[in-house]
Amino acid sequence: METRNLQPSYVLQGFKFRFRTEGPESPGFGTLENQIALVYTRGSGHEEHASPLVVCFVAEPSMTLEGTENRPGIPVDLGIPGVSAVYHDGIWMFTGPDGDRYWAPNAHSVTVNTRGNTYALRAPRDVGADELVKVARSLPELVSS
Repeated sequence: METRNLQPSYVLQGFKFRFRTEGPESPGFGTLENQIALVYTRGSGHEEHASPLVVCFVAEPSMTLEGTENRPGIPVDLGIPGVSAVYHDGIWMFTGPDGDRYWAPNAHSVTVNTRGNTYALRAPRDVGADELVKVARSLPELVSS
């Protein structure tokens, strides 16, 4: 598994790094073995984990963040040559065992594609889209580009 530093240099006010997950249990790109997720939370107690900032990484190009599949996003210009990004203003939520789902506005995300890697950031909606883009721009691979 990747051992490189994936932590963004800019983290949202009040959020603290809590833990790193790897493999299919990571909340990012489905059941891929080679994915990593960094989870940042705020607060304490039960509410601490209710609305995390999650930074996901997989060493594969052009992957789709789970929960945004088959939903067009809005292109985002990060101002970095060779890097593309898309913003999604919600997340698919399942309503029951039959697989019915609806587009929920309780979270939003930015998915970033570089030369062979995909990053995705998901945050609660009380975090502004501009702040989410700032976090994306501060990812180590993008800063060193």
